[in-house]
Amino acid sequence: MKKALSILLALTILLSALSAMCIPASASAADDILTQYFGGTIQKPQTPYVHCFDDGVWEALYLYQDANSDITRLGYDYSTNEAFMDDNGLAYLYVDIQVDYRIDDGAWHYSTNWDTDYLDGIANTGLHLPYHSPFVGAFASKMQAFKISDAVSYNFDAPEENGDFQGLVSRSGVYPDYTNYRYDMQNHTYTYRYRYKITATDNVLYETKYLISDWSDAISIGKNATVQKLTKSASPAALTIESGSCRISGDDKQKFNDFSVDITIPQSIYNDLKYYEIIENAFQPLALETQYRVNGGAWKETVIANAADIGEGVRAVGDILGLKKGDKVEFRMRVAEGNEKKIKGAWSNIYAVTALVTDYQYKEPAISTLAGTATQTQVDKYITGLKSDDGAKGTTFSKFPAKQKKVSKNAIAITWSKVKGASYYVIYGNKCGKTNPYKRIAKTTATTYTHKKLKAGTYYKYIISAFDKKGKHIATSISMHIVTAGGKYCNYKGVTTAAKKDTVTFAKAGKSFKLSAKAVKESAKLKASAHRNIRFESTNKSIATVDAKGKIVAKKKGSCYVFAYAQNGTFKKIKVTVKK
Repeated sequence: MKKALSILLALTILLSALSAMCIPASASAADDILTQYFGGTIQKPQTPYVHCFDDGVWEALYLYQDANSDITRLGYDYSTNEAFMDDNGLAYLYVDIQVDYRIDDGAWHYSTNWDTDYLDGIANTGLHLPYHSPFVGAFASKMQAFKISDAVSYNFDAPEENGDFQGLVSRSGVYPDYTNYRYDMQNHTYTYRYRYKITATDNVLYETKYLISDWSDAISIGKNATVQKLTKSASPAALTIESGSCRISGDDKQKFNDFSVDITIPQSIYNDLKYYEIIENAFQPLALETQYRVNGGAWKETVIANAADIGEGVRAVGDILGLKKGDKVEFRMRVAEGNEKKIKGAWSNIYAVTALVTDYQYKEPAISTLAGTATQTQVDKYITGLKSDDGAKGTTFSKFPAKQKKVSKNAIAITWSKVKGASYYVIYGNKCGKTNPYKRIAKTTATTYTHKKLKAGTYYKYIISAFDKKGKHIATSISMHIVTAGGKYCNYKGVTTAAKKDTVTFAKAGKSFKLSAKAVKESAKLKASAHRNIRFESTNKSIATVDAKGKIVAKKKGSCYVFAYAQNGTFKKIKVTVKK
């Protein structure tokens, strides 16, 4: 008995010592992120708008809300930084919503209990954000719609199944027709409110912290409810053009120009979109009308973009034929009601630019690396002239991480992190093989691209380059090798390394560590053709270097990261710390 007690006491002391060594004294990453974005308190949600749709068979209630600025900022930072979770030391991050309702003066009930199914979050992540909704597509980044309930349906709150609604709807007809089920708006009041819950879990000890906001102000519909007024503008407000550009580009055989504009959209425009979506149940009823003139001539129309484009603020206006270097180009924009332009808003300010010839009518010197400054034409010629499947020289993975997003039998989707200062991206690609040189296949302002009409079970290669507004090269991704589905090959879904908890710590400079790494296949039943081995990269070689075999050598005190990435861009990010 005494021996057992001695062993138990020793184990207790050992566990206490280990705990003291492992638990950091500072606040957890979960605390940090909640403090950084919310200061420990979530803004009280804005008052929602509730609307009842009647399709002649039954009624459905929808709740609309505008996301708070702190939550929207978190969503923006997350969506533009692929390494957001790692950078902030997080394993999970959720923004959930809870909707509360009551009937007449009865008790409050949870219509949704922290249900993320109602939130259209960012795909393939643990982050759910109430700032985008396909239901209100033209109101993207501003508004979220929640389906509260149907008066009757096969899945939602049928009166005979939900005691809260019994006797509160009128009906005629018999199952399965369910004709004329309606909320009894004349005799009952339906009231709603909602609140946010932000949950964060750090990726070391998996400590979870959360914040819950106050309830929003309640909104009612039905008997004695204050009429909710949602009106459209008699004339839409004017946009503000912040900047624009016009470049004549191309090569000796082809001439083209890029004409783009950055705009600010007034809140009233979003209110108009809300009106059309909710009251008139119309999809994308607003359009952007764009006009330009050259050297003070007549105004001409170039492109009308639909309302899906209104929320983003950056427009590729289109080509203007016949421009010469030094031409003065002026453009203006306004919002119109639909492509028929029944109601037209005020014109924006007139923004003028001078047409610049960046790489037309003369040959630029060839480049042999992308480490320095280059024009788009120089980058085009260099990448399309590569003699092997391997990537371009002068690229860094950490500056421009790009990877496979999704594949099917006939399409490959790729994604990349937003590059600071980039105005647009050019995608190069082709089938793998030295006899298939890279081709310029697309240009986009987005950070994703889907290559379509491909052959099943075939490997393809991709390189992406980022350019600023003047067409100057900023960065280029490493080459990616990705196979379509439907064959005997598969891609890699991740990378595993010998680093425990994705960290390597050196007591002092001069020490080394072998970071063995392995790419993990998506399917154990399929092969993965190796176009290249896993590669390694240090973000700061003055602190730690890493060679082609993964050997990390500590150089001086400080911290940096080492990336281990596979041929399709999937990677593992390792934090390296040198103590002295």
